[in-house]
Amino acid sequence: MAGGIQKALYKSVIANYSLRKATLVTTLFAVLGVASLIIHRTNTRVDWLLALPLIIFYATLCINTFFSVRLFSSLIPPDDIAHNVIDLVLAILYATLAWFLYDRNLFIFIAGLMFAGATIKYSYALKNIPYKELLRKKIFIDNIGTFISIITYAASIFVHPSLFLWIWSIGFLITNIYILYIKPLYTLDQA
Repeated sequence: MAGGIQKALYKSVIANYSLRKATLVTTLFAVLGVASLIIHRTNTRVDWLLALPLIIFYATLCINTFFSVRLFSSLIPPDDIAHNVIDLVLAILYATLAWFLYDRNLFIFIAGLMFAGATIKYSYALKNIPYKELLRKKIFIDNIGTFISIITYAASIFVHPSLFLWIWSIGFLITNIYILYIKPLYTLDQA
């Protein structure tokens, strides 16, 4: 009985930690995005019509981040140095992404790097976390994100920037509606 209570208490502490971390991280990146928009709002070189799909993409990414951090921070030990290093690199990329909300090419390039970095992070987690199917789904989605970012980057340079930015952004939004609300990815029930 004491073991069951101890286990329940541990789960409660981890859930509380994960919720606090997800809230803090998401709030930080949302604030960075808003700060970037405020700082760059008077920049006359910014084509805000081209920046709008980037803003939608970034806002969607912030929402996704909350659910992802909430789940995976409850599964990945906080003292795992390799994961902490990867998280630091991803956080730097995320902050850089916020800064370049007005520059489509850099934004798409950095988003692609973030998806690739997340693929590395969760591939590494495969050897440490028992939820293999959940991790495989996450890796698959991040690989698709990397691939689509590469295609969007090329298309926005060589074909039609506005059209492909909108397709990328709306596609990302629809995908997130699906993986967050229709068939939730970030739950152990689906693992």
